[in-house]
Amino acid sequence: MKWRKVSPSRLAFYEALVDLYLEYGEDLRFRCIAVNRTTVDLSRHAHDAELGFYKFYYQLLHHWIRSGNTYRIFCDLKSNRDPKRLPVLARCLSLSNSCREAMVDGIQSLPSDEVVLLQLCDVLLGVASSRLNSTLHAGTAKAALVERLERALGHSIDHTRRDEKKFNVFVIRLQGSPQ
Repeated sequence: MKWRKVSPSRLAFYEALVDLYLEYGEDLRFRCIAVNRTTVDLSRHAHDAELGFYKFYYQLLHHWIRSGNTYRIFCDLKSNRDPKRLPVLARCLSLSNSCREAMVDGIQSLPSDEVVLLQLCDVLLGVASSRLNSTLHAGTAKAALVERLERALGHSIDHTRRDEKKFNVFVIRLQGSPQ
């Protein structure tokens, strides 16, 4: 399952997938971060785009971790120049104030073609990205899928409040970026 595979011939399948995601209620939640790449100052990340990626990933997770919960975090397998990126992310999360009364039971990267939940994330990321970046074309299967999810959520896909539990879009505002 991949966002790029959403097509008229497969729309019924992807609609059923979105419906299944919705049926799980708060037991299956989605959160993504949106970063305007034109506002990213790589000098703040030692001119290392990979380091910047993991700093944004930390912000995505750190701001959603709640006391009393246990988290198992699965990421799509990514070949990093620095193989310590994921362990450092786990360490930083465990040291953060938000994790003092929560438990991060591990962060693991897995190949998405082998993990259905990562494939679902790819589809939901596609939904969010296409709406936020205004790349949808009216009358397409992708537009129909986005509209179906928006109807079910009761709002359009956009920046959500921190406490939005089902489909959370964290639009990060970088220092100096336009509001």
